[in-house]
Order: sequence, then C-alpha cells, then structure tokens
Amino acid sequence: MNVEEGFVEGSDGTRLFYRAVGQGAAMVACNGIGVSTFFWKRFEAHFSDRFRFVTWDYRGHGRSEPPRDAARVDMGTLAEDLHCLNRALDLDRPIVLGHSMGVQVVLEYYRRYPEEVGALVPVLGSYGKPVDTFLNFRYSRPLFDRMITAALRNPAIAARIHRMVFDPRYAITASGLIGLIDRLYCPREAMHDYFTHIGNLDTQMLLEMGRHMADHSARDVLPTIRVPTLIVAGEKDLLTPIHLSLEMQHLIPDAELLFVQDGTHTSLIEQPGLILRRIDRFVQQHDLERTTTGEKGQAALEKT
Repeated sequence: MNVEEGFVEGSDGTRLFYRAVGQGAAMVACNGIGVSTFFWKRFEAHFSDRFRFVTWDYRGHGRSEPPRDAARVDMGTLAEDLHCLNRALDLDRPIVLGHSMGVQVVLEYYRRYPEEVGALVPVLGSYGKPVDTFLNFRYSRPLFDRMITAALRNPAIAARIHRMVFDPRYAITASGLIGLIDRLYCPREAMHDYFTHIGNLDTQMLLEMGRHMADHSARDVLPTIRVPTLIVAGEKDLLTPIHLSLEMQHLIPDAELLFVQDGTHTSLIEQPGLILRRIDRFVQQHDLERTTTGEKGQAALEKT
C-alpha cells in the first residue's frame, strides 16, 4: 500500500498537510470546520485498495500551518487551497467528497474549476449559509451574529469559553443529549479526537472561518453542475436539515440522494458502512474508477 504524507503550498504560501494512500483514480476528502483528517479513516481504509485516497487539513487545522493572513480563511481561499493541492499532487479529475462545511468548499471549488472535478459527493452539509437553518431555529443567525461580535471584541474571554465548550469531558455528553450525535452509534474515541482538536484551535481563526462559512452560499452553482453527484443526507441531522439536501438534489441535474435513516450530522463515523456501500454503487454505476483516472492517471497506472 502506497502511503505518502507531506505538505503543499496553499494559495498564499501557507503550508498545508496532506496524506495520500493507495493508487489509481483519485478521491479527495474535505473536512468540516474544526475537523482534521481522522473522520475519514474508514473511508481511507475502504477505498485505498482501488483509489488514491487523499485527505488534507485546512489552514490553521491539524498539521497545516496557521494562515499567513488571518483574514484569509473564507470559502474561496479554501477552494483555492484545494486547487493548489490538486495541482501539486497532479490529481486528474478526482472524485471530491466534502463533509459539513466541506460541502461549501467543494461546491466553491467546482464553481472555479469545474474541469478539475470528476464527481461530487456532498456529505451531510449545506450549499451555503448553514447557520440560518441551525437546529431549524428561526433566531439562530441573529444569535450567532451577536455571539461573533461579542467574541471578537473580547478575545481573551472568548478563548476561555471556547476551551470550556469543547472540553471532551463534557462536550460529548452534551452533544448526545442535544441530539447532535447518536449516543448509541457514535464512536466515543472519534468525538474525543474531534473535541480535543477543535478545542486547541486558535479561537479568532475559528471565529473568522465560522463567520465566512455563515455568509457563503453556492446555491447558484448547483444548476451548473455537470458531473455525477451523490448527496448524503441524515434523517436527524440538526445542522443540515433534510429539506436542504432535497433542495440540492432538485437543483443539481441528475443528482442522486442517499437518505441515512436515524442519521445525525456525524453519520460519517456512526454509519460508515451504509455510506461506503452506496458510494461503491455510485462509483460502479458511473464507471468512475476509469472515467476519473484520465490520461495522466492511466499512464501512471500502466507504469506500475
């Protein structure tokens, strides 16, 4: 099994960590906000015998450098970072997966570089402005805006609250009680890694990225998509209500939909088997092992 880890330069020179496992046609997985590559472990293990499966960390996340310009953490910049990764690793029309905020990143990437995308798999995420529909609560956006304003004015207090809220000793239990995760299916070790990671991120960077995420929308991109697309939606996803996934399916020509029964926003790690089987069928139906390899990838395979 080929395993490669290293760094590429983002759109402004920020060093971005990546991990590529396997060989063949490429799959690239994009994280949600505050998440590192660990959410994709089952996917890497499943696909790396047939694909070159690539995970990477956003600027300021995981092993990547903090952004050289603190203001450059918007969805457009992250999409440009994905473009830099694609070019540096010489990926040929990969299947691009995005989870949560990663859905916005991959849609923005498609807006800018549609010729670089072989297929799209938006997983448990919105096309844009996710805070507006958070918990299906009509006042979620006004409350979010007030919270961001207060946090930016009081960075020291915001940092302390940030560490307290994401302390895994309390955050895992609280998330289960609220229904953000499924207490029966969700691996506790994965959520421990998540809350530990997000709790250690720079508070101001996280707030700035969250603000950009809340304002960004790629709804206008959806009708322009001309590659195979599989949308994964969770029945009990409080962060991405099911109607948003249905709207995406309606607006993207010929888009397919996987409805995960009892699925929360973390179905990626709660019910990976179901999602993996459906992506397998999606790959087979559209012959993506061959059509996403392209001339460059095919030449590389013939040399092995």
